[in-house]
Amino acid sequence: MRRFTIFLLVTLALLSGCRPKKPVLIVYTDPESYMTGSVLYYYGIESKTSAQQFQFRPAVDGPAPLNDYSGAAATAQLIKESQEPVADAYWSGDPVYCEMLSQRGLTIPAHSMSNIPPAYRDHADNWVGFAPRVRVLLVRSALKRADRPTSIRAYTDPAWKGRGALSDPLKGNLRSQFAALSVTWGDEKLAAFYKALRDNQTQMTKSDEESADIVAEGDADFALVTSDVALTLLRKGLSMDIEYPDQGPGDLGTMLIPNAVAVMKGCKNLDGARKLVSFLTSTEGERRIIRLSPWQIPFNEGVGTASPYMRLPGAIHVMPVDYPAAARKLPDLEKILGEPAKPVATKE
Repeated sequence: MRRFTIFLLVTLALLSGCRPKKPVLIVYTDPESYMTGSVLYYYGIESKTSAQQFQFRPAVDGPAPLNDYSGAAATAQLIKESQEPVADAYWSGDPVYCEMLSQRGLTIPAHSMSNIPPAYRDHADNWVGFAPRVRVLLVRSALKRADRPTSIRAYTDPAWKGRGALSDPLKGNLRSQFAALSVTWGDEKLAAFYKALRDNQTQMTKSDEESADIVAEGDADFALVTSDVALTLLRKGLSMDIEYPDQGPGDLGTMLIPNAVAVMKGCKNLDGARKLVSFLTSTEGERRIIRLSPWQIPFNEGVGTASPYMRLPGAIHVMPVDYPAAARKLPDLEKILGEPAKPVATKE
């Protein structure tokens, strides 16, 4: 990540002719670096924003914690810098972290003119979601379709005892899903669900990638993972399939995980930050992202999916998420769940 960032910044400096008086747009990021870097490079070079006005930086320098695309470390860094802001905008892989910053008064209205549905944007326009990933069940193809798990409740079903893998819900983006479940179900019901899945000998892992590998190796029959992890394995030709969980009448629905972008309070390039928000949430912005990341889906009409495994939002029964409430639940998740299960050792 660091080498790519340095290369990009040097390239942009050369293109700009090293003109120090040009305003710089500084964007902190936390999702997969190659995708954000490529999209923002396109924005700087090919859009109306000239290259010399643009920089992007990982919010936290150095290697990121395993599977930590959630933004926890990035949020902490932005809070730390709030008295002397460095970033003009923040691009997160999960809206709950933008919402946490908003609740602290560290973001300001983006004034975007996008068509993103209200459910995926802050009511005061302090952050806007776009181009979500999806949480899906990755299952072994050997399982007959009629016999496959169709719900996250399969983790607690005795029929699937010891046959499921799940990443630690206190890390990564599964943490925000469990916070959302706590809002929907209540703390006691979520704690009971977590205890039941552990009692049902669910194989607890360190990451979605590790859960997927266990399924690929035949040591588990299914795992709840993000669509990027699932499609990466499917594109290798492995004998696995994707199932969208909880799609029946009255079911919970499938969790969407939008990207989200916010304009930081006290930013030095307000106009540039707001223009970036408008681009990322536009039809063209989502189209560019999905070309680079076929495991994401668009909110804007007129943008198709880039993979036959991905469905448009209107074709999915989506799990509703109250982001403000989920953001308030997030710090208390350890207390709600109690001691997390010990992760299995990573296989060599």
